[in-house]
Amino acid sequence: MTPTVELGLGLLAGAAVGAVVHRGDFSMYAAFLEARERRFGPSLRAWLLALAAQALVVNALAGSDVLATPVRRVAPALAVAGGLLLGAGMVLSRGCALAILARLGTGSAGSGLAVIGAGLGAAVAALVTASLPDPRPGGPVRVPEVLGMSPVLGLAVAVVAAVPLAVTRPITAAPRRWSWQATGLALGGLGVVAWGLGAAAGWPWGLSTAEPARALLLAAMLERSEPMNFGVGLLAGVPAGAWASARRWGPVRWRSPGGGELTLRFAGGVLTGAGGGLAGGCVVAGAITNLAVLSIAASIATVSAIAGAAVAAALLGDRARVGVRRLPVVRPRL
Repeated sequence: MTPTVELGLGLLAGAAVGAVVHRGDFSMYAAFLEARERRFGPSLRAWLLALAAQALVVNALAGSDVLATPVRRVAPALAVAGGLLLGAGMVLSRGCALAILARLGTGSAGSGLAVIGAGLGAAVAALVTASLPDPRPGGPVRVPEVLGMSPVLGLAVAVVAAVPLAVTRPITAAPRRWSWQATGLALGGLGVVAWGLGAAAGWPWGLSTAEPARALLLAAMLERSEPMNFGVGLLAGVPAGAWASARRWGPVRWRSPGGGELTLRFAGGVLTGAGGGLAGGCVVAGAITNLAVLSIAASIATVSAIAGAAVAAALLGDRARVGVRRLPVVRPRL
């Protein structure tokens, strides 16, 4: 497969993801706030559905030649540190990496600064990790391996993630936005597609945007060329897809928060990029893509990200909700 084809496949996958994130108004940060405020809102539901759908497919195909799902080996200490930084950065920048990239495509100056900060943070993390010894080869990288259980355990994750969705009251989607069902199924399906297309193009990391951001900025800092691969196409495709969706469904407009808020967005981007570089992926890559295959590092990083986000949100107070749409309270019906 030529580099041009790899780049093109990445662009298509990224554009599809960007369009879904925009139409569904999805963000892992919004999902965290909904859980923190005990609101079973659309982003939290969409995340659980995406996780369930992807876990169901990738674990059903585990061990076959149809779909390869390699897991990156990350030292537990780096997964914890990276997760904490990811969570705090998500709060400061007002969104996960995919949401920030999508908002960049619709004209958000704050998201633009967060993207620049994320690239810088990822490059710094790469320099730090390059000076550390590689994790020792061997040993388990997935939760079932630690427990001595079959990879079918991943199917249980799909069931557990889907149960709350079956016992909650329905909610109405915002005007001109997708329902959480459509958003979750689309994200889960695109996660599987990214595994397949990416692996065929030599990119076995699914929907991760942290790695291409790090590689591009590090190449710019060191004045070296970086191959235009699937990951780079994925990174560029997300804002492009969000822009195309916003052109059709609205809105595309230049918007910039106040100076203090811009500083927070940039700082959040730096923390997000650094955290993704240490933990081996962004929040979406960890909490959806790699959690679906029961990666030990992703499990540690996801829990750490929740803790980091909780601390940052508590410190910011009401400012943690700036730029996040408030929705009615919807709690599980038990």
